[in-house]
Amino acid sequence: GLVCHEAGRLTEAAEFFAVSAATLVGPGAAEAQLNTALQQSNLGSFTEARRLFAATRAASAGSPVLARMQRNYEAMDALNQRQPGRALALLDA
Repeated sequence: GLVCHEAGRLTEAAEFFAVSAATLVGPGAAEAQLNTALQQSNLGSFTEARRLFAATRAASAGSPVLARMQRNYEAMDALNQRQPGRALALLDA
């Protein structure tokens, strides 16, 4: 998944994380779903990214690592949408 992302193959990375989110359980599933949300944002599918981010909030809240990842990825989503003010607000919260 991350190798695909680094190589610029965003669609392949999105598919990898979507399959991972569907097959994993617990924190691994939440992390995969966060990665799926970010990949959707990277692809310009902002509505889908927003839906996926919303779906992971409860699971992310129970883990400091996932909570930070959620915050950071939602900030990157805001940057993808050319909303730097919103990104900074998310990071400052």
